[in-house]
Amino acid sequence: MTARLNSVEASSLHFDIVIPSLIAANRKQVLRLAAHEIAKMIGIGERILGERLSDKEKESPGAMGDGLSITHLHISGLQESINVFIRLKNPDYAGAADNKDVDLICLLLTPEREGAAYLRTMARISDRKPTEASGE
Repeated sequence: MTARLNSVEASSLHFDIVIPSLIAANRKQVLRLAAHEIAKMIGIGERILGERLSDKEKESPGAMGDGLSITHLHISGLQESINVFIRLKNPDYAGAADNKDVDLICLLLTPEREGAAYLRTMARISDRKPTEASGE
């Protein structure tokens, strides 16, 4: 059983980019592919964004347990928050306390001036109720 965002919670969250079935060999490749998609939307260099996401994941791993990882990154020059949802085709070990592989990744990118407002979004995602996976 893997945790999923239930339909009520999913409908109250907004994701600007959704990658429904990402195939990647490892965590570094996941972040690089995500950076590629995000960079097209926000106009920041793909390599720089990929490195920043990788550095953030190294210093503060986002694995929350129940197959979910949430990573937040402040980006200077960003005009508004961008929420990214990724479902991995092949779950990846990310060092969560429950030792479950991660298959759902949420990346929260916010303008530096926004301060800690992103914490509400993180709380809404992490407070989700587990529902049984539907074999998708």
